[in-house]
Parts: sequence; structure tokens; C-alpha cells
Amino acid sequence: MEPKHGGGNIFDRPDVENPVVGPFIAYFDARYWLAERISLQESLPIDQADSRAEKTIRYICMNTPEKLTMWGFRKADPDAELKSVTPQTWQGLWINPLAGQPETDLRAVGHRREYGAATKGEYGPVIWTGLCFDREQFVAAFVTGAGNGPPTHTPAARPTQPAERIARKQPLRERAQSALDELYPNGVPDQVSVSGPELSSAVNALIKKRGQKELSHDTILRAAGRRK
Repeated sequence: MEPKHGGGNIFDRPDVENPVVGPFIAYFDARYWLAERISLQESLPIDQADSRAEKTIRYICMNTPEKLTMWGFRKADPDAELKSVTPQTWQGLWINPLAGQPETDLRAVGHRREYGAATKGEYGPVIWTGLCFDREQFVAAFVTGAGNGPPTHTPAARPTQPAERIARKQPLRERAQSALDELYPNGVPDQVSVSGPELSSAVNALIKKRGQKELSHDTILRAAGRRK
């Protein structure tokens, strides 16, 4: 039986392990939490940990759906109820963790936030929105259960990254990239046309309008490809 849910029980930045928060957790929140967990446990830079988290979630959902199943709203489905994303469906999906917030969640939290949407291939049409997991099943997979995920050939972490690099979160750069894409759909202009400070100001103005925290100048420049 497929659970019915309109998104209103998913609060902003929920406590993953707290069932009182609500029965479902947004894809972005689940992946973000898992990335931080991997980063702390294995001393990996957060960018690498985020990549591992994405691959681990995909692997488990595709190979052992009885342990973890992703849910979402099919774009073309008028029923407006959550449907399970099957392993066969996962095969051709590309997940955008920044988009896909249900309108009911927007009304519940009062502002735009990251959630989870899926397209057919990286640049294809949106097929799924409101991507999420059953909180109890997610916790069983990664907290109380094994949750080992796919075999990995990641070498042992080398403590060569400065502490400030390890603490920097990839989702922040993705948030900056999302704002840049909206502001400059034809590509980020060069530094002659739009200076670094002007670029940062424009991005943060849009992010503030979305009800999100402003980003650092470095994060915005890295997202724009102006700094490594």
C-alpha cells in the first residue's frame, strides 16, 4: 500500500532520527545528513562524502528496495499522492537535490528550500518531484541497520585538505549554482561585464528573496567558475 502524503509533515532541516518530526524526510535532507555522517566517520572532504552519499542511496534503492525505497510525486499523475520509485525507474533518472519542493511543504515552512526532483537524464524533462524517504526505513538503513551501501574503491582518506575545506559543504555551492542559473540562463557573464562583488551581490539578493541564508563570496565565485 502506498502512503499518502502532501509534504506538510516535512519541516525545514528535520532531525533525521526523530520520528516526531514527521514520517517522511526530503531527499536533499537525507543525502545532506548522510554526507555529513560519512565525512565525519571516514574523515573525507564533504565534496567526496556527498558523492559517496548520492551513490550509496542510489545503489541501495536499485539493488535492495526492501531496505530503502524512494518516494515522489509523478509529474504527470493527477492523483497527487506519493508513488514508489522502482529500481527499474531509477536506472534512467538524474536527481536534482535543489528542486522539487511540493507546494504543501512551501506553505508549511513559508519559504523555498531544497527538496529533490528527478529528470530523464541530466537535461531531460522533470518526471518526479517531492522526492523523499520514509523516515523510519531510512533510519533503519543507515542508523540502526548495516547501511553499508555499494562496494567502494575510495582510497584511505589523506589528511591533506585544510580543515576549512573539509567543513565546506557542497550543497552550498549547488545553492549558488541554482541562483546563477536563474540569474544568467545563458551563462555567467565575464568579469568585465559583471565584477565579482556585483555577482555576489546579485546572487545573495536572490537567495535572500528565497528565504535562505546568504553565501560567502568564495562559494559564489567557485560556483561561477571564477575560482578553484
